[in-house]
Amino acid sequence: MTIQQCLMWAKPQLQPKHITCPSTEKDIGMFEATVLLRYVLQKDELWIATNSSFRLTTKQINTFKKIVHLRTKHKPIAYILGEKEFYGYLFSVNKSTLIPRPETETLIDSAIEIISQSHLSEPLVWDIGTGSGAIAITLAKKIPRAQILATDTSKRALQTAQKNATSHQIQSRITFLQQNLLQPKAYKWLLAHQSSDKQVIICANLPYLPESDKTKLAPDITEYEPKSALYSGKDGLALIFRLLGQIARHYNEWKYDSIYILLEFDPPQITQLYAQIKKLFPKATITFKQDLAKRDRICLIQLF
Repeated sequence: MTIQQCLMWAKPQLQPKHITCPSTEKDIGMFEATVLLRYVLQKDELWIATNSSFRLTTKQINTFKKIVHLRTKHKPIAYILGEKEFYGYLFSVNKSTLIPRPETETLIDSAIEIISQSHLSEPLVWDIGTGSGAIAITLAKKIPRAQILATDTSKRALQTAQKNATSHQIQSRITFLQQNLLQPKAYKWLLAHQSSDKQVIICANLPYLPESDKTKLAPDITEYEPKSALYSGKDGLALIFRLLGQIARHYNEWKYDSIYILLEFDPPQITQLYAQIKKLFPKATITFKQDLAKRDRICLIQLF
């Protein structure tokens, strides 16, 4: 089979059966076929486009057919390829880690903005629920002067994050800990690094989907991505509220110049989230930021 024949064979199999927005989804089958073929041949898009008569080997054809089959069974392309781009960087991903989303790039932008506006020389960043390490590593690369703590409850996720940190040659600047929210080791790290001339930014992209979403989401998500990284109780706010409660009990003990919290959340949760923050932190400054789709996605809390 040639490249052209492979693409024409795969395109109808990969095309979504139900098109909700024809203008944006009409070429999904061809797009995904091209991405998968690029992976098999280890060639860029231009090479694929200009070598349509190139004939694949039997091994390459079999590999291509195998991964197309996996995709028709809803396995995410990121898991098939073993990597996902986030904020211009590539990260290894697997079934132990959530696939990084473009929405989360707004959190990165917010953290960079906070730090760039500060006169302090050594910001601290705590990335909670680090998963693949995308947030921690991106901030380490974008802000060379930052000290970073990355925590997760999953040992396998942390191993993936450490692998990514090594790939990006940033491993010496990130401390990885297996912890659940504000457990002792994370708390001790914060105390050990506190200083009146430092600011700390707590970044939390925690599971925030309500349990009811299990019946609404695409099988690409529900059948493959780790449930522990997706759902958080009936309304999706259980873990976020637990973290905020822990911080509320302890933050007055921390001797920092300033404390910021950045939370990613589901847009319908905004009213409930705002009310809980005001209850726990009456004097805090609360700002909501929109993602690339113009939906409220990131909550910025400035404690002092």
